Amino acid sequence: MSLILIVSLSTSLLTVVMMWQLARKRKSGLYISLLAQPFWAYFNYLTEAWGMYILTTVMTFIAIRGIITWKEETLDWAEKTRAAEDLLAWFSLRFQNVLSQTEGQQYVNVIRIRFLQWIGKIDDALDR
Repeated sequence: MSLILIVSLSTSLLTVVMMWQLARKRKSGLYISLLAQPFWAYFNYLTEAWGMYILTTVMTFIAIRGIITWKEETLDWAEKTRAAEDLLAWFSLRFQNVLSQTEGQQYVNVIRIRFLQWIGKIDDALDR
């Protein structure tokens, strides 16, 4: 009986850890839960704690669903990361083309002069 109590308490503690980690968005709690739930369910079944057995079964399915959702979110994130990398590579290529076209020019000064002209136009428009 003491073995049943020890295992039941330890698995319930692991479940509390799972809930805490889920609240803090740490996905490892889902895996801890899946390891703990079968033992907790079995020992609850042995002690005829049917309410806890049903709760454990429901929590196991919630944990499995959470892992599946997390995997899907991770895949979506990886696709978005690849898209961002492609966009960054495209921008880098275009920027290098612009730099090669303006090679030998002091393009920084040109940009500064154009910016100051633009500010002057805005200032003139506001004065009217």
